Amino acid sequence: MTASIGPCAAGLKIGANGIVLNCAGFSISGGGAGIGIDLVGRSGVTVEHCKTSNFAEGIALAGSSNNILFANTGTCNKVYYYEVTDSNLNTLVDNSAGCPAAPLGAAGFYLSASSNNVFIDNTAVGTKGYGFYLFSSSGNNLVGNTANSNNVDGFALTAASKSNNLFTNTANSNLQYGYHDLSTGTGTKATGNIYNGDICGPTAATHNTVGGAIPPNVGVPPYLCTPQSP
Repeated sequence: MTASIGPCAAGLKIGANGIVLNCAGFSISGGGAGIGIDLVGRSGVTVEHCKTSNFAEGIALAGSSNNILFANTGTCNKVYYYEVTDSNLNTLVDNSAGCPAAPLGAAGFYLSASSNNVFIDNTAVGTKGYGFYLFSSSGNNLVGNTANSNNVDGFALTAASKSNNLFTNTANSNLQYGYHDLSTGTGTKATGNIYNGDICGPTAATHNTVGGAIPPNVGVPPYLCTPQSP
């Protein structure tokens, strides 16, 4: 791209495999609905240095594999900043999500029925919902990501999510849990993840959890956690 575009009802739809979309820091802005950058059934695509704002979803992958999202910025999108649905073997590195003006969006990074994806050094700060949300998604690796000051959990795993790996992630000052593993799946591992200033429940069942690892309860009601490492 050589210039910013929008506001527009719909953003860019990737129409071929194996291409590179380099926005060079320019932005694509919407009117509150639609998708900023849409990958459906795509593989081998790289999307980098793009800014999306004021869409329902900033960048969405559906039925897509072996794609790379690198150094993109999502600002004040309404639902998901990065949505990965029925998509496997994708890599997301150094992307950011959030709304500085006011918390907005259901999740910074949302995975549904997606496996073996890699998330490295991504950031979700100031969403109205979750930083990272995994629904029925397995075998994903989350390394060195940050989820701070979100209105719900920093990292949440739900439904049949299993065998995910969370290493050296950070979740600070989220209004609920830093890490909340509600999944029915097994085999998730966690090492060196930090949380501070998130809510811990008064019982073991409501502590911060990742893959069954329950850190000690700390503090007094509302049980704000001091730095811990599940």
